Amino acid sequence: MKSLRVVLTSCILMAASNVLVMPADAGNTYTGADFAWPDSPGVGHLGLYIDDDISHTRLMSTVRTQSGQLCTSLNDAACANQTVRTYSILPRCETDAQKDCVESFGATSSQGAASEGIFSRYFPEQGLGDFEGNPGMNIPTGAAPSIFTLPGVSHNDGNEYMVIASVNGVSPTGGVQAPSSITIHASVYPVKVLAGNFKRNSPLENGFGVSHGSSDKWGNCASIADGYCAARQDFPANTKFSLSLRLSTPPKGWLHGRIFSPTVTYEAAGTSTRLKVDATPVQVAAVATWGKYSELPEAAKRGAMNCSDTSNCGQMNPQSSGAHTSVEAWRAVYGDKASWVRGQWMYQTLSEYEMVGSSLAACTSGPAKFDGFITTNATGYAAGPPVFDPVGKTLSYVVAAPHTNAEGGLIVGTYDLMMRSDLAACLYGGNVSDIVASVAVVYDNATSTTTEVKTDVTNDGTWFKVSASGFHYSMPTIKTTLSSKSGALPSVNSAPSIIKKSVSARALATRAQLVVSRGDVVSLRVSKAWTKKCTVVRQTLRITKTGTCRVTVRVETRKQKPRFRTMTLQVVK
Repeated sequence: MKSLRVVLTSCILMAASNVLVMPADAGNTYTGADFAWPDSPGVGHLGLYIDDDISHTRLMSTVRTQSGQLCTSLNDAACANQTVRTYSILPRCETDAQKDCVESFGATSSQGAASEGIFSRYFPEQGLGDFEGNPGMNIPTGAAPSIFTLPGVSHNDGNEYMVIASVNGVSPTGGVQAPSSITIHASVYPVKVLAGNFKRNSPLENGFGVSHGSSDKWGNCASIADGYCAARQDFPANTKFSLSLRLSTPPKGWLHGRIFSPTVTYEAAGTSTRLKVDATPVQVAAVATWGKYSELPEAAKRGAMNCSDTSNCGQMNPQSSGAHTSVEAWRAVYGDKASWVRGQWMYQTLSEYEMVGSSLAACTSGPAKFDGFITTNATGYAAGPPVFDPVGKTLSYVVAAPHTNAEGGLIVGTYDLMMRSDLAACLYGGNVSDIVASVAVVYDNATSTTTEVKTDVTNDGTWFKVSASGFHYSMPTIKTTLSSKSGALPSVNSAPSIIKKSVSARALATRAQLVVSRGDVVSLRVSKAWTKKCTVVRQTLRITKTGTCRVTVRVETRKQKPRFRTMTLQVVK
């Protein structure tokens, strides 16, 4: 496998009147009581809590049957001949031959000074559901989160950082076959270990999830050991973090995450694949609020189970992927103001259910290879990849966040999209190196009202990248409209087959839906790959064999740029 280096770039806008939510800045020391879920006001109140990536700080390594029964290992009799779900927090790599492990962790300052992370310990020393994997079947060992120290890279209270990299999969018959439905998730947290009345999270015996036994508030703990909490801290300013994983099953399809200006290296490493991501953290707004059930908007009540004015309703806890509707539905309740804003560094693969019905399906590689990456600092965003409109040739993505932070400063949005250039070309219907785009942030689809944003679009023939920043939130749709820098129109498939041995350029222009006026010059071109089936002789397409022929029709006029369209034609006798 060839080494693949991908760079996403974004633009930073500075404005004295705005609070820019971009790379995380240093601040105050936080204790285990900070960023905790707010207590319920009482009976008849429903809560909403969206704090990005908290699922990764709650779960632990486990092996379970499909019904949720916990197993102590892959060899547990309870899992024998059962389809099992494995959730593996990856250990650090201790040998060059080891796979499914954390290979390295480091950081680089804005001045270019690099620091290599030093593994300190697992935290807790051992999780209650840790298990030994099956390397032959590519089932990773499940361990506890890792703490590294970074010499010379201090956050607001020390230089310890927690790495949680997990692989989640389903393996038939007790783990004796390779897993499927793989999800890869990686996070980095600056931490300060604090003593208190904390207790390790316990996996539920029958059912998915964990039990939280700590009596002290643990909402800000990246991980919990008996008597200790690894409390999350602020990321240091102007610092890029690097995380390298060695994986037996590489990420495929799409990645999404909370990182800024990432560089992704994807290459073979013996019998495994090295996935290395270098990126700056971003700050993301959280929403943590309660509302009286009878007074909530109807849209906010959706998804609430067994809730009424006389019951204890609890909190809904949607994850950021797909949470944009909740962010919008509850906006009047939380006053369009974030509960807090804090730094995040994470990425994960889109799950299979998020790809079901994708409008990109005709052009994506499915499970074959890596298609692209989406990242934004929005509190909630649409699940799955962007939605493609084949008529308008637009890629739309909905994001949502509070309009201001807790202090009332405007939150400024960022969005980055990267996809393979051949995927963009397939969606548009053109040549790989010819695809360009324009970007707009649309706040009201009815009036197409947009704001001034800083955008950047690049296409190097391998990766097509879009960046937008500087927009303000409520729930805008970010629209990327594909086009051709050469003026080529999208390709079309000819409905009728060619039955003649030759066809004129003007006749093909009509089939290609290109208007030809008096004085226009029409020409044809067939690439070398198709010359065995068809050739161009004096602006006439000559058919030499039956099968498929692909031809580009060009119309030149004095009053406008040349227009192109590539046609795929079926040739029959």
